[in-house]
Amino acid sequence: MPLNYPQGPLITEEEEQEIRQVASDINEKAFYGKVMKTKQLINNNNYEDQDAAFRKLSPRSQEIAYVMNQVSKSFKNTEDAPETTLDFYRIGKMLGRGAFGKVNLAMHKMVRKLVALKSLNKECLTDEVQK
Repeated sequence: MPLNYPQGPLITEEEEQEIRQVASDINEKAFYGKVMKTKQLINNNNYEDQDAAFRKLSPRSQEIAYVMNQVSKSFKNTEDAPETTLDFYRIGKMLGRGAFGKVNLAMHKMVRKLVALKSLNKECLTDEVQK
């Protein structure tokens, strides 16, 4: 006896979009909850206890705390955003290679946004090589 499957989609596009939005909101709240707990733990301890508090964090939270400390130190000292360094990113797989360097997929450690990170070979950037 053949099985009778319903005709058409099981859920509508609107229902699917609503489910995706709820899942996205849950992930965002969980991530920002972790960021806020990390910030609170780091800020509530004095300088001696900060190292011990830092070691209690998970490796992921330690990455967030490191970038947060760099940013807060920069704003306290110079009232300006810090210079972006490779320490702010977790570098992933290579997306492409060109004549002057390569492009890697990277994730900003604090805000977890994916970016394309271009690294240039300085030897290729001299005037003599470009001629």
